[in-house]
Amino acid sequence: LRNRARVYCDVNQHRPREYWNYENLTVQWGDQDDYEIVRKLGRGKYSEVFEGVNLANNERCVVKILKPV
Repeated sequence: LRNRARVYCDVNQHRPREYWNYENLTVQWGDQDDYEIVRKLGRGKYSEVFEGVNLANNERCVVKILKPV
């Protein structure tokens, strides 16, 4: 007996390949020069989290930096 999700079990069949194929994903990074790290908030197994400031509009933000795995 195979397990089958009751909700959205066939979602990828109704979406284009670009929706679910992460092997071919190309990330387009934005400009990080407008941000400044203020202090470290915490860390986890795969990332570190910092409080930051967007220098363009002086808004506080959170910056999450993933560790290389």
